[in-house]
Amino acid sequence: MVAVNQRFIKKENDFIREAKGSLNRLGIEHADLYMVGGLDETISLKTISNGLKKKKKEGLAKDIGVGNYRLSELKMIHDYLGDELVYNEM
Repeated sequence: MVAVNQRFIKKENDFIREAKGSLNRLGIEHADLYMVGGLDETISLKTISNGLKKKKKEGLAKDIGVGNYRLSELKMIHDYLGDELVYNEM
């Protein structure tokens, strides 16, 4: 599992940059699970969702998830991601 703190992410392309950097430092090509922890109120859930989808689409993550989201936020991000969201850590 690779987790990223959202303070480094402000737009969709930042997700890919951070993912590639993390994977490179770990010496792996993809993560089985890539999680975004915590919620930064300055970033829309749609941007987060699109960034996570992009990671999965580009093969950087087998599965995607989130951590420390309130129920209302979790429901909204699930609306964007559907069954692609496989993990929620509370």
